[in-house]
Amino acid sequence: MLYSIFLLDLQNAQQHAIVHRQTPQRVEEIFIGFIRLLPRYFVEHHDIPFYASKLHISPVYLSRVVRQVTGRTVVDYINQMLLIEASFLLKTSQLSITQIADHLHFADTPSFSKFFSRMKGMSPKEYRKR
Repeated sequence: MLYSIFLLDLQNAQQHAIVHRQTPQRVEEIFIGFIRLLPRYFVEHHDIPFYASKLHISPVYLSRVVRQVTGRTVVDYINQMLLIEASFLLKTSQLSITQIADHLHFADTPSFSKFFSRMKGMSPKEYRKR
């Protein structure tokens, strides 16, 4: 449910930005396609080439489109989704940090902890305690 609300809000904001910037229709379609793919695949796929291949474009072009439309990167969007899911799981589940790292397809627990700490400013363990 959180994803749906996030994506609807994001899509609404992006549609307003697209209209105001006079973005070409093809660029708009690519961006919206990426936003639709993200909630389905972000857990398993953290890489730009995956999304680009799904959209039948190059990773460089996808990166350029997302930056042109939003000023943000593809990785920013993927990381934000991962952070929302990790935060939700840490607060609402009894899964261990290792299980959450595995669920989100991080290479290992230290990689997940480093990512979470960088994004949230505290370790997953500290976040769970608060």
